[in-house]
Amino acid sequence: MRKVIIYTCFIISCFSYSQSPVCSSPEPFCAGDSSLVFSNTTGDNGFGSVDCLGSTPNPAWFYIQIDDPGNLNFEIIQSSGGFDDNGNPIGALLDVDFALWGPYDNLDVCEENTPPLNDIIACSYSASATEFASISNAQTGEFYIMLITNFEGVSGSILLNQTSGIGATDCSILNVIEACEDEVVSLDATTNEAVNYVWELNNGNSTIELENSNTPVLEVIQEGVYTVTPQDNFGNDLTTQEFNLVYIPYIQINEPSALVECEIETETGLAEFNLQEVNESIFSNTNEASFSYYLSEEAAINENAEELVNSTYTNSQAYNQTVYVRVNSASTCASVVALDLKVTSKPIIESEGESLIYCQEDFPETIQLNSGIPLDEQDNYSFSWSNGETTPDIDINQGGTYTLTVTNNLTGCSSSKSDEVIESNIASFGFEIEDTTQENNSISIILAAESLGDYEYALDYAFDFQDEPLFENLAPGVYDVFVRDKNGCGTQKNSVAILGVKDFFTPNNDGINDFWQLKGIVKTDIRIDYIQVFDRFGKHITSFSQDSKGWDGTFNGQPMPANDYWYVIQLQSGLILKGNFTLKR
Repeated sequence: MRKVIIYTCFIISCFSYSQSPVCSSPEPFCAGDSSLVFSNTTGDNGFGSVDCLGSTPNPAWFYIQIDDPGNLNFEIIQSSGGFDDNGNPIGALLDVDFALWGPYDNLDVCEENTPPLNDIIACSYSASATEFASISNAQTGEFYIMLITNFEGVSGSILLNQTSGIGATDCSILNVIEACEDEVVSLDATTNEAVNYVWELNNGNSTIELENSNTPVLEVIQEGVYTVTPQDNFGNDLTTQEFNLVYIPYIQINEPSALVECEIETETGLAEFNLQEVNESIFSNTNEASFSYYLSEEAAINENAEELVNSTYTNSQAYNQTVYVRVNSASTCASVVALDLKVTSKPIIESEGESLIYCQEDFPETIQLNSGIPLDEQDNYSFSWSNGETTPDIDINQGGTYTLTVTNNLTGCSSSKSDEVIESNIASFGFEIEDTTQENNSISIILAAESLGDYEYALDYAFDFQDEPLFENLAPGVYDVFVRDKNGCGTQKNSVAILGVKDFFTPNNDGINDFWQLKGIVKTDIRIDYIQVFDRFGKHITSFSQDSKGWDGTFNGQPMPANDYWYVIQLQSGLILKGNFTLKR
């Protein structure tokens, strides 16, 4: 609803009409007498350049409607203090610039910030406080859009004077008050020195004087032309005012069906809605209307920006919430309608994603992956596994990630889980032995590449396992090494011997280290069938038992040269050990 703002001046009576800072809702404008003064705009940076206007500071948008056809020539003046009865500016003159568009059949012409630039018929960006504009061959009923800027940003008034031409603007549009159906409208005719007010109503059929209406502000609910004549103490009539009240119908809209979405996360009751999905069902010609969405009906009616929400909206009340859609159109009053938002629960999968072990030694036996949906509810759902299976449970014998999507057949809402099947196996391994003939020998366990599990290690007995694959400070002997899969796929046992093989000997008859023998054997369970020595060419040099002194470094009674030699040791357990040592001279 537009309201006429009436100011009573101390010296003269004058009217100051409002302006609009946006193109989409221009205010009426006309060239009448000097009392028709229009407010300028301040505190608005504008929206950049337009045609000849290098900038648009403090934009004021107006529309002109043609009454009498013909040419019209205007001057546009801006002043900080208004204008006197003769149209002379009071106060400082202000730089005024303008652009003029037209002609149009209606006011629904704005594209973003302005009407189409091709429709501009006049424009000026000079530094003057007076500008001149012309309209040629104007026709009755045509509309023209005018943008007037306030370069200096000083509060003031604008006057439009017609300097020549037989055409005329329609000033009756200034007093048209548009209100929505059933809205109570206050007509304010407060006039300085008036003590009585005589109100009349022309309802289109007749003019009647309104009873019990001696008041400066009259509240009305009937459409028509209201005329008020203020009177002073002496009964003299003061300036008559006229209000043309027009009631605008509300846009006719439909009640939308509820929007239903599946919740984002299980048992939260929250979902993301595209509120624009209901626009067409509310008002089919969506190109002729705009839609906005609010948290309450009151906020939608009053356009409370604090409760305005985006068209992509996540409900703030779990499972059920009502928002309100405000529908605006150019020629009707806005209507508000409720929109229910309903959130449907996702399927609850009782078992979350799991990690399971599959032992390769069990192949081709299978393990089962379960849907997590109780047996008595499974008919209500459909199941889709990532391997293509569609049954609630599947049997598998291969590692990998298996994702299940469970869909409620009635609501279409889905939940998913992923089970990870990890392949493991019994260990395959070898050894790395540090054999020094002393008490600080060590065994390192080397896993083969095909060993997939997570293992732990024990020596001699299948308990007291450790995570480190290294045993140190060992005496010579034969050891049983146990490697157990922590995933439960089994334990592997291998035997290894530490014999205390000497790295070198010095057969120089000094009584120290004159013989090469297995000096470190201390475990009674090591029994050796034979010990053989070979030169580096593979020639057999000697054989002896573990009970003999060992090799004295000779062959057929002749000293062998200093060099590396190789040994082969055959244990009674069948284990054969090979290595090398050095003869030093």
